[in-house]
Amino acid sequence: MQRGLPNAYLYTDVTEVWKLNRAQRCVVNLAGVYFQSYWLIALLVAFLITGNDILRYLILIMNLGFVMTLNPFFKFDGYWIASDLLGVPNLRQRSLELLSYLYRLVRRKPIDKKPYLLQIRPLEKYGLLAYSVVVNAFMGFYFCYVIPMFLYRFVQTFPDAVNELILYLSNRMVPPFALLRNISMQLIFLALIGYLVYRTITSFTKRYAKKQ
Repeated sequence: MQRGLPNAYLYTDVTEVWKLNRAQRCVVNLAGVYFQSYWLIALLVAFLITGNDILRYLILIMNLGFVMTLNPFFKFDGYWIASDLLGVPNLRQRSLELLSYLYRLVRRKPIDKKPYLLQIRPLEKYGLLAYSVVVNAFMGFYFCYVIPMFLYRFVQTFPDAVNELILYLSNRMVPPFALLRNISMQLIFLALIGYLVYRTITSFTKRYAKKQ
């Protein structure tokens, strides 16, 4: 669990959380966002009073942090909340099992065992099915369209934005908030892409090593 300002975090060991029931684990998973919301309220009040662009930037960064933290598609708090709500451990792995099962079924390949989805109660089954469809559609859209389009636009626009920033700084002028937001958003998204590529490569590497 993490909490604090956008660039300063405190970490808490929550290993013992698995001894709690599902509802209690959800509360623990939301704790980081809960405490961060206090900082967000303070920043909002300060911005409404002063109109300072730096505070606006901090608010934007914090909101992006909320979106990332509560996103159920990546292994942040939102992922664990979805896992606890559905009562399905290893949620992402279970969703991939279904794709593998359907692929083998269509290709008439031997099936070792039924996926976890087909072995659980109806309520959890429909929840996991919905999650599987949405998360895999999201990942396909993200990797096949969003990332290529971003990289294409990044190559075209980022150098000009950096040159404009350097021009402002060289003239001892404060860069406009829109320019800082544009550069920071692109860098954050680029870092996220790098993280996803790294996790994907390490995941495939581990699976390949196990098969050897």
